[in-house]
Amino acid sequence: MKKISFAFILPALLLTVSCTDLNVKPDQPGPGDILQTPEELLDASAGLYQGWFNAAHALKGPALGLATAADQITTTSGEAAAVDLAKEPREEFQNQTDYSFLYIIKDFWGTSYQEILLANDILRSMEGKETILYNGQDIKPMLTAWSYFVRGIGYGYLGLLFDKAPLEDIHTPLPNNEYSDYHQVIRFALASLDSVLMISNKHTFTLPANFISGVTVSSDDLSAIAGSYAARILLSSPRNMNENQENDWQRIFDYASGGVSRDLSPVTDNDTWKDEYRQYAASSNRGRVDLRIINLMDPEFPAHWPDDNTSWETPGGQVPDSSLLVSNDARAVTDLAWDPPAIIQSPYYLNSFYRCKRYDSWLVSASGPVPDLTQTENELILAEALVHLGNTAEAIDILNNGSRTQRGQLAPLDAATPANEVLKAIFYERDIELMLTGVGISFFDMRRRDMLQKGTPLHFPIPASDLTLLGLPLYTFGGETHADGINTSNGGWF
Repeated sequence: MKKISFAFILPALLLTVSCTDLNVKPDQPGPGDILQTPEELLDASAGLYQGWFNAAHALKGPALGLATAADQITTTSGEAAAVDLAKEPREEFQNQTDYSFLYIIKDFWGTSYQEILLANDILRSMEGKETILYNGQDIKPMLTAWSYFVRGIGYGYLGLLFDKAPLEDIHTPLPNNEYSDYHQVIRFALASLDSVLMISNKHTFTLPANFISGVTVSSDDLSAIAGSYAARILLSSPRNMNENQENDWQRIFDYASGGVSRDLSPVTDNDTWKDEYRQYAASSNRGRVDLRIINLMDPEFPAHWPDDNTSWETPGGQVPDSSLLVSNDARAVTDLAWDPPAIIQSPYYLNSFYRCKRYDSWLVSASGPVPDLTQTENELILAEALVHLGNTAEAIDILNNGSRTQRGQLAPLDAATPANEVLKAIFYERDIELMLTGVGISFFDMRRRDMLQKGTPLHFPIPASDLTLLGLPLYTFGGETHADGINTSNGGWF
């Protein structure tokens, strides 16, 4: 049924991005012709999150490039624009139809709209019906909450990754050629997630097992998941430090207060559910942990591979070996593997000695649970919001009872630790503990702290393929000469 649903979704998607110069005003796609029965609605709903998850975590998606642009992961193999986005000095993103890595934004943009439009069609097909009975149960509240959920995270990530996007509600005439800036896109996404919270808190249901692979989700669970996603999206939306300071920290706290108390870990099978980003970024001789992260764990370890491959900032200038990393953080042993490159390649700053081994058991077959939205992330969001709301003491309590002491075995923070040091400890935990979980976390954190290297794009443009279909001029972001702190970073961490 999902394939049949796409038969009317894809034309709608193409019309949305290609009909500026046409005088024809096509009719809304007709879900009544396809989504008539409860079985059809369930079938169409089942693949919504799966499609978004696979696109977000695809090797041909944005995840790997975001991680290298944030100097959290590094690689010398030039897949998925990972090297291009990590070049020093930073360069413009090549938003051209003939750019071989345009797919990292084009594919995700297209799939996001497929799932958003399908969610809208499901909502539209249920409009005006008091109930939708399936096996004696009214499934309308469940399907409504679920459709709003996928639309919310779909638009949330479009708002996080792109400078603007067209907003499609269930009654928006197609084609819609109006583009809203990322502030409006984020607001629209949060409104959808607010609807999830309202419905899930009012009704009792359990999602079918195939909605999220290997995860049983009750209405209470869906409310918590939506709350944590909403907190992540709002927290991550600022493009610079000023926007971060002005964020709605009370709203972030409220979302996270109702957020997850257990990890959301879809079960991959490396076929229908995939996490290619994690598979690539953690595999030996492919992705490695950037030396910026190693330096966080041990400030004596060089934070940057020397540009000439010889001028090491180490005692005596010697090349680091496995004994050089000395850290109070237990995760330096449990999460990192010494894995120096067999051949040191140029540009040298892309090399690293370590990779993430935390998920090695999963890597054997790329099958099993993959933490994407974790309890730890939610706790760290709460802690950060509390600091901004003036309650540093409670934030310290969260840190002292969380991953910092439990997995890291680091000393608890003193009760008198000042707010700026508490925030530093929070971001340290986010860099170490959330590595290879939610897509873009490290990039969004560096962005809102003005720490992305100068010239790094702060967000992506509308893909060139779509601009060309619309007859609109191409544009892009990035490059040191365009550093304005609005679309392109004018900050940096070194």
